[in-house]
Amino acid sequence: MVWMRQHSIVVDAPAATIYDYVADLTRHPEWAAQPMQMTASGPGEARSVVDFRGMPIKAKVKIVEERRPTLLAYESTDLAGHYRWTFDLEPAGDATKVTHRVERLSAPMWVPLIQSWLMWPMSGGPGSRQGLANLKRRLEAGQSGATASAGA
Repeated sequence: MVWMRQHSIVVDAPAATIYDYVADLTRHPEWAAQPMQMTASGPGEARSVVDFRGMPIKAKVKIVEERRPTLLAYESTDLAGHYRWTFDLEPAGDATKVTHRVERLSAPMWVPLIQSWLMWPMSGGPGSRQGLANLKRRLEAGQSGATASAGA
């Protein structure tokens, strides 16, 4: 069974604008919940370092599916496993419903034991909701061209 969680938010911005913003992996630190560095390593590829409670978590990130402006999926691999992150964008009147989903594709043995009852409720879920709120705030303020970090 695949472990999956998702959160949604309605953003007062066109789907294409949202898509273009999240498809630029190097822009993720601007809206991520935790302090993050993201460095491009090739077309549609990047390396990230997330500061998780003082511990740097390094990951490789790669875009694996693109259907502009409705779907973007990228995969990341770090010490907690291999994950697929998907942005589904759908019309919501004059706005766009953004659903951000995470699926665990594989993980070390210890992750499934604690992910649902400890990792996700304490960090993953709140971080996902905060990241979407940051994304909404930046896009609705017209700051998708800005370079300041949303988490700062």
